[in-house]
Amino acid sequence: MTVAQLLIALTLAILGVIAPYAWPKVVSKSVSYPIAIFALLVLGCSVMVEMFRPKSSLVTNPIMIFLLGVMVIVGWRIWQSRLYVPMEEAATRAYETLRKGGSNWARIADWFAENGLGQTLTTGILIYIADAFVTNSVPIYGKHPPSRIYERIDPQEFKKGIFRDNGATFFYHNTNDARYIDISIKRTDLKKEIKRMNTPRYAR
Repeated sequence: MTVAQLLIALTLAILGVIAPYAWPKVVSKSVSYPIAIFALLVLGCSVMVEMFRPKSSLVTNPIMIFLLGVMVIVGWRIWQSRLYVPMEEAATRAYETLRKGGSNWARIADWFAENGLGQTLTTGILIYIADAFVTNSVPIYGKHPPSRIYERIDPQEFKKGIFRDNGATFFYHNTNDARYIDISIKRTDLKKEIKRMNTPRYAR
């Protein structure tokens, strides 16, 4: 594989990661991430083959070392982004599943949204589902500005304020600064909670 082909694979991998953030209304993660992962696999295999060729060495082939380093960084970024599901997306997935299954959770969310929870029906439904996650003791994560690191939010914190921005942020009462931003749920926790909420025993 030539250096040009390696650079094309690297470019595809990087674009696959940043595209959903640069053009969120055009490119979805479900489309771009498989492309990025495929490009990383191609890139990784090519780099490893090149590095272990008889006439190649780590000292004489710095391009391969650079590409391998970038591959690791991009791969880590993909893994991190796949670990957490943003609250708005998490609540949307939960509502879709619960409504399809005829769960009372969805009907109650509709009722609260129609009776003043949130500025719009969509916002009210998502906020209700986010509050339901808190009530059901689902581990919730967020970033405490200006920190860019996810941390698990103490459940007691949610007694001190409200969700805003469809669940993406959390504000203390009577404050204008977000206490937590980029609120998310781990993908595995979300899957378990949706399944639990959709069972007759917990369907309210």
